[in-house]
Amino acid sequence: MLRKFAIVIALLATPLMVARAQLQIDPNNMTPEQQEMMQQMQDMGQQVQQAIQDKGLDPQELFAPMQQAIANGGDPMEAMSQIMIDKGLLSADQLNRLFGTMRSLALSTIRQQLASSDEEWAIIQVKLQRVVVAMSDAEQDQFGRLTGRFIGGTNNSPMEAARKDLAAALKDPNISQERLHIVVGNWRREHEKAKAELEAARADLTRVLTLRQEAVLLTIGVL
Repeated sequence: MLRKFAIVIALLATPLMVARAQLQIDPNNMTPEQQEMMQQMQDMGQQVQQAIQDKGLDPQELFAPMQQAIANGGDPMEAMSQIMIDKGLLSADQLNRLFGTMRSLALSTIRQQLASSDEEWAIIQVKLQRVVVAMSDAEQDQFGRLTGRFIGGTNNSPMEAARKDLAAALKDPNISQERLHIVVGNWRREHEKAKAELEAARADLTRVLTLRQEAVLLTIGVL
């Protein structure tokens, strides 16, 4: 794959790349539905690549703000979405469809690996969603947060608000010590709550899993 195209795909689907590695998606063992979803994402990647070429944009410069967002503890998916919309590469509606497809592929892959029946999956999926949303709040490493955000979807939790407040505070050279003390304290309180929620959510999920299913989710990093 050419370097330029690799950068475009990274800009468009960094969450998918993370999830693909972690979920161990095997291109040779995909269902027709999964293959269709993957093709849709590849088509959109080609569309973005063509738009970047037509506009004469530098893909590496486009990718930089998302890298900075991750480094600052921000939301890389929000950063990527804003870049796409601001540069006219994809519309908000197209991005919503893309994220929906990526999320569906991830969940479909997890279900396939768990070998769960329709009845089992109806129970597991709800509890799994609770876990991954909690991961996007509680995890501090980029890998865990991005996976949780990717599979869990939009997160407007108190912890996410506290994270954004902290990032904004660090960017303000004139912030008072009193204000910074409040922001840091709020972040710590919300993070403690988030860690407790993640622990409870994982315990709740584990209770409905077979031992093999638990092992699968351990290798994925969900448990």
